[in-house]
Amino acid sequence: MPVSPFSVVQDGAGPFVGTLNGVNLTPGNLISIKLSNFTSVVDWYLQVTGTDETSTPPVLSGVNIISNKVNTPSTVVTFPMPLGAGRAFLFSSTVTGPGGPLTTTFTVYVLTVHGFRVGATGEQRETNATFGWAAILNPLIRTGAGVIRYDDTLALPVTGATNVQDIIDILKGISPISGTSTDVTLSCPPTVAILDAVYIVSPGTVDKASAVSIATAPALGLVVSKPSPTTAIVRISGEVPGFGGLLTGSTYFLGIIPGDILSPPIDAPGHVAQVLGVAANPTTLVVNASANLVML
Repeated sequence: MPVSPFSVVQDGAGPFVGTLNGVNLTPGNLISIKLSNFTSVVDWYLQVTGTDETSTPPVLSGVNIISNKVNTPSTVVTFPMPLGAGRAFLFSSTVTGPGGPLTTTFTVYVLTVHGFRVGATGEQRETNATFGWAAILNPLIRTGAGVIRYDDTLALPVTGATNVQDIIDILKGISPISGTSTDVTLSCPPTVAILDAVYIVSPGTVDKASAVSIATAPALGLVVSKPSPTTAIVRISGEVPGFGGLLTGSTYFLGIIPGDILSPPIDAPGHVAQVLGVAANPTTLVVNASANLVML
């Protein structure tokens, strides 16, 4: 009877299952692998020949690390599945004996947090005996897997972000106050006060903006409240009450005094001009900060 290189895999204390079409496993569990039938097998060789781009091959107990020879054909090989979602390990199983040597491959996986498999280098049809890699890629395509295109031009309110995660973190803090107002909660120095115009100094943090230099602009919006000395709620768009002496209908710009607004802008070399909003009445500014600065 010819020997067989096919293996079965156990996830923790679960049952041994066949490896056709791959096996989904649990991170942190002890994984066991054995031949499905070791009758007439003289030698068994088992090794990890490929992984996903974030993983390294695990150490297999009962396997010689140089020759990849398993102690005996009846040995149950074990290894701890690394923690973390989205893993793939491609194995090669070779047996010698009548009709041999014979080799087969199989892959074990830890699913992503969204329930998808990732691929391992060298995989062909291990994830699906019929469709191979298409079985990994097509579900992602059909569910509209997120593709973020970055055009290198950031606009308010995410000016100052350095990567996609920074942008997400800023946007997660934005909450609509009404049909016409949008606020975002950010960190700030204690010196920042209510009604100050502020700019982003680092992801999630603002300070007083000024038209004196491009380094302190553009303004994100105006502070409408301070839940704590180092936390500011910034109104990006909508009405900001609390002023005194605004000229109704006038356009207000970022001022040269840190945090201040003024109308008209100061025309001085090296300064910037940024529209912040229009006065609805002497005490209320309708904010709609523009990220388009004019260097003076």
